[in-house]
Amino acid sequence: MYLKEYRLIFTISSLILILIASIPAISLIIPTSIGNEKFSEIWILGAGRTARDYPFNVTNNESNLVHINIRNQMGYSNYYILYVKFRNVTDPLPDRNKGNPNSLPPLYEHRSFLKNEEIVEIPISFSFSEISYNEEKCQVDRLKINDHIFNISKSTIWNDTNRGHYFQLIFELWIFEEQNSSFNYNNHVGIWLNLTKVQ
Repeated sequence: MYLKEYRLIFTISSLILILIASIPAISLIIPTSIGNEKFSEIWILGAGRTARDYPFNVTNNESNLVHINIRNQMGYSNYYILYVKFRNVTDPLPDRNKGNPNSLPPLYEHRSFLKNEEIVEIPISFSFSEISYNEEKCQVDRLKINDHIFNISKSTIWNDTNRGHYFQLIFELWIFEEQNSSFNYNNHVGIWLNLTKVQ
């Protein structure tokens, strides 16, 4: 080999070694996205803190319990609001894909400030009263959430396919965003409830 070829091989080898040795320092300057996905989680568990004991068939003045869990995986502390909403089958759903919340006003809210990786469990007890039935229609006038009573006056008609009167409790997660200094819709979970009259 000629001297020029040895120099070229030596120069390339030296550059490769320098790059390999400098990877730890480069990673401090250039952030990588691998394993650094930022998100917030929300999930719902039943009274026994399992995914199998959700309330479903609900009667007048019956107390029910669910546990809403929120986890901050954003990499920094965050301020959250949990909104509880009540809808019938004709009311709109939130749209996760478009980032749009349900258009109904929230009945109940719970605020939490969570450090990164922190989880909060929020017990939500609820019951219905002043339920009435008229032919195919079920009307609910009052909903109690964690000892707060709300006049809701919400009705639904009989669902012949699923044999019941169905409503849904929605739990929306909103997160404070500093760039616009406001809370924005993040995600939601919900449970279906059958308020069919017990014969």
